[in-house]
Amino acid sequence: MKIMGTIMKISNFVRRGLLLSVTAFSLVFASVGASASIVYNIFDAFGTNESISGTITTDGTTGAIGNGAITDWDLLLVKGAESFSLTNSPSNSSLYAGNGVFQASLTELAFDHSLSQIWLVRDGPIGNFWCLEGVSGGCYKNPSSSFISVITQGNLSTINSRTGLFVYGRTGANLPQAVPAPATLALLGIGLAGFGFSRRKKT
Repeated sequence: MKIMGTIMKISNFVRRGLLLSVTAFSLVFASVGASASIVYNIFDAFGTNESISGTITTDGTTGAIGNGAITDWDLLLVKGAESFSLTNSPSNSSLYAGNGVFQASLTELAFDHSLSQIWLVRDGPIGNFWCLEGVSGGCYKNPSSSFISVITQGNLSTINSRTGLFVYGRTGANLPQAVPAPATLALLGIGLAGFGFSRRKKT
C-alpha cells in the first residue's frame, strides 16, 4: 500500500510538471509561430555612379505580394553628385503598384519583368522615384526595365532588357527569425520555476 502511495505521488508530480512545461512551451511556440517581418536589403546599379540602395520591409508574407504586404521602405537614389531618400518613416513618398508585383521568399525579393505590371515608389509631384516595369511598360514605356529619377538632374537612369524574375532585395547572412518576446520568456521561466517548486515540495 505504501509503495502504491509513493507511485501515485510520483505520478501526480510528473503530471503537474509536464502540464506546467507544456503550457509554457505552448505559449512560446504560439509567439514564435506568428509571422515575423522581413527586411530586404535593396541594391540596383545604373552606370558608374547611379544606384538605388536601402531597405524594404514586409509583413513576412511570402509568394506573390503587393503594396498591402509592404510595411516600410527607406531607399536612397543616387544620380551623379545628387541624391534623394524615399522613406516611409517619416513619410515623404507613396507606393503605386498592384497585388503580386513582387515574389517574396524568406531570403529574396524579386520582380517579374515578364509580366504586365509596374512597381513605383515616388515622392509625389516633385519627380524623385524608383520604377520597375514589366513587358507592357507603364512608367516611361521602356519595357522590362528599372528606372530611377532624381529631379535635380532632370533626367532618368534606365536599365533595359531584364527578363523574368530579377532579384532586387536579399536578407543577407542574417536570416530573419521570430524571436520569443521577453514577456513570453518570462512566462516560460515561471512555468519552469513552478515545476521546480512542485518537485521541491514533494521531497
